[in-house]
Amino acid sequence: MIGDVQGHDTHAAAVMGQLRIVLRAYAAEGHTPAAVMARASVFLHELDTDRFATCLYAEADLATGVVQVVRAGHIDPLVRGTDGTCRRIPVEGGLPLGLSAEFASLDYPVATLELDPGCTLLLCTDGLVEQPGADLDDGLRALTDLVAVGPRTSGSWPRR
Repeated sequence: MIGDVQGHDTHAAAVMGQLRIVLRAYAAEGHTPAAVMARASVFLHELDTDRFATCLYAEADLATGVVQVVRAGHIDPLVRGTDGTCRRIPVEGGLPLGLSAEFASLDYPVATLELDPGCTLLLCTDGLVEQPGADLDDGLRALTDLVAVGPRTSGSWPRR
């Protein structure tokens, strides 16, 4: 999972920490990916904060390569194939966490991806690809191009 709380301050970091814990707890309890997201949205809405959060949650079956993906206002994931090609995977999504509970719209569609052995699923926040005055899609295309020509394994990618 990956997420991003509105704001760039210590309060946003604290909210993200709490949200991370509840997302992991709901997943560990065995809830479906859509239920994990809906419960997290209700939690954030009931938390004493005016923040919302975007999130992408992916649950993978490593034996079959099937990945269930749920998106709450977050940017789409990327997949790098074994041949080095990289592409954005459009995933239908719901409202950001906190807002979906506020507007009683807790439906989160689940997308199912089938990844071949050796493929890499890449999740990132908009902070990685967003630049002032530039289109977010341009930033995602630039990241896709960089990943396509980058190292074959994620272990050799630079950390940010």
